[in-house]
Amino acid sequence: MARAKELETEALDERSNQSAVERQTEASHKSGTIWEAVRKADQAALERLLDADSNSINARGPVGECPIHMLFLYGTEAHLNMAQYLITHFPETIVQSYNQPERWMEVHAATTSKTNDGNDDVGDRDKVVTSEKEKESPLWKRLNKDGFTPLTLAAKLGLSDMFSFLLDERKNVQWRYGPVSCVLYPLDEVDLEFQQEDEDAPPGALELIVQSAHAELIMHPRLIDLVDRKWERFARRYFFRRFLITLTYLFVFLLTTILDQTRIERTKHEGDENVVISVEYPACLFCAGIIIVNIFRLLNIQAQTTVLALVSIIGWGYMLFFVMAFQLTGPFVVMIYEMLFHDVLRFCIIYMVFLIGFSQAFFVLFNNNGFGGFFLSVKQCFLGMLGDFDIDHYTGTTFQYASVSLLVIYVIVVTILLLNLLIAMMGDTYGNVIEGATHIWHLERARIVFAIENEMSTDERMLDENKYWTNVDGKRYLQVEEVDKDYFRVNNNDNTDDDDEKKKKNIRYTK
Repeated sequence: MARAKELETEALDERSNQSAVERQTEASHKSGTIWEAVRKADQAALERLLDADSNSINARGPVGECPIHMLFLYGTEAHLNMAQYLITHFPETIVQSYNQPERWMEVHAATTSKTNDGNDDVGDRDKVVTSEKEKESPLWKRLNKDGFTPLTLAAKLGLSDMFSFLLDERKNVQWRYGPVSCVLYPLDEVDLEFQQEDEDAPPGALELIVQSAHAELIMHPRLIDLVDRKWERFARRYFFRRFLITLTYLFVFLLTTILDQTRIERTKHEGDENVVISVEYPACLFCAGIIIVNIFRLLNIQAQTTVLALVSIIGWGYMLFFVMAFQLTGPFVVMIYEMLFHDVLRFCIIYMVFLIGFSQAFFVLFNNNGFGGFFLSVKQCFLGMLGDFDIDHYTGTTFQYASVSLLVIYVIVVTILLLNLLIAMMGDTYGNVIEGATHIWHLERARIVFAIENEMSTDERMLDENKYWTNVDGKRYLQVEEVDKDYFRVNNNDNTDDDDEKKKKNIRYTK
């Protein structure tokens, strides 16, 4: 009977125009249901419903969720206490997953709720559900509908506290001597995995952090250690090799351009023909390497000069990639990018309105001829913004008073107001970037290291000279030595207390 009612409800849901989430909201407001008890965090009502029918713990909502999922999604203290109650009395709830495309586990729900309580409870009760877990993937490797584990989901969303908690939960302490500990951190789900040539590796936490530009997460000490280890073992070597190759190519490209535009002034003396040949031969040889320009030359297209000029800028602009790897210059490259594509872009949009408006006004007042006259007016306005204008040019017209008045207004609005506004915006950008310069440098260097590693083949990465990990039982770990800074502080406090007690005893004995 209950199954028939459930099928009837599913049929009604399929015919409904409401989304699954909307039906979920309505279900949570129906009185006497387990969903209402979950929404209100009414543990007494939940216990009564479970005593009446223990199968209610397996109830499915419109999104395919179970009560345990909703408790973690609500995420309040009362809801988390109820979740711990369910996990204690019904351990099978740990492995419950959505039976709809929204495949979220309760660990993913705890991750998005930014709470560690549910994850703590899961870790404490792993042994209770050993038989269930043996049949499925390990809990930390469960994937949601987007293919993220709890750790990679925290990295994707930029949840620093949750990411730190999950990363620390997986560490393995090898030994501890005083304040120093040797710790192993698993690299699965964190680093770029090894894969076959035709296979796509699942995204790791480092890749997601770099792609999403989470500067706060990249400052985690273990991620800094991982990037530093990669940089020292292989990335720096490949980086400078690529730098030398690129620099050599650009200098050859520059030499080719110079020689290509070198003109020989012929004078009447012997050996003249040999000079011409000796200059033109290397020029033609070097120009053969510039594919696009040569194609235009073969087709006799005059645009080759324009393309060559643009390629020159783009080629040398690529050198900024190498400048970003250094802490001294990296933040300034980011600063230039932010200023160009944010501050200058906004300034240009606003400035175009004034430029076209005043250009049209001066075009009418000067009675210029056609499109050529209009573009001449635009040129005069642009030079006026730079302070390069001739006042006699504006007073020598029929409407000299109107022309001079418009010129004064233009200078005040554009030259004084807009340009100073641009300078102020750039100053704010400089302050924001320089404040987080260390974060930006670590993020950009991590991006460079990841780009280099991603271009390497699997065999190349597995070479001993490029190895930055430790193999333990067939798994890769990052081994670091951690120092407990509070260890000495606690010992110093204990020694201070002992010294105070000794002084008190000495004073008492003296008396």
